[in-house]
Amino acid sequence: DTATVLKALKPQDWAALRPTTCTDLGVKVLVMAQHAGNPDLFLGAVFRKAGNGFELERLDAYSFQAWYGAMK
Repeated sequence: DTATVLKALKPQDWAALRPTTCTDLGVKVLVMAQHAGNPDLFLGAVFRKAGNGFELERLDAYSFQAWYGAMK
């Protein structure tokens, strides 16, 4: 599950995540990132606009296989 994947990420794994897409949804912003060394690992973060900044609302980690299976 997502929590297990996120807890298993080492500091160097976080540093290797590169944003690929940013979508402004009005009151929320979706940021997608892909791991530079493991392109099958994706991270999705949803930020909620709060005042002059943003607050993290949701953080999910996925593998390409999981996304592909969900899209079938």
